[in-house]
Amino acid sequence: MAAMRDKIETTVGCTKGENNQFERILQYPDITAIDIYHKDIEEPTEIIMPWVSVDSRGEENINQKSYINKFGDLFVVIDEDGKANIENAFNLTGIEDKERMDFMWEMLDIKDESCE
Repeated sequence: MAAMRDKIETTVGCTKGENNQFERILQYPDITAIDIYHKDIEEPTEIIMPWVSVDSRGEENINQKSYINKFGDLFVVIDEDGKANIENAFNLTGIEDKERMDFMWEMLDIKDESCE
């Protein structure tokens, strides 16, 4: 997995003088595309996000909703018709349950021991 992480490029925004990607995502709903990297495929799959501007400047996407649970996990919903939100896309009670979230990350085999 380390080799895969080396390939990933991220846009790091600055919020209140600090580099913090999660806080930036909460403040600025402007994800335009997501690249998904696969273990056995050299090139990532790019998904272009459906975009509807919040205002005439076009800097923020009304279709993007973001949430960070009390454990620091980021949840993002980008819905083409703008009707989905965090509450109807995820079980809020479940994503605030530490035991359930730990189990989910372990099942997905992506638990990061450095976060503990």
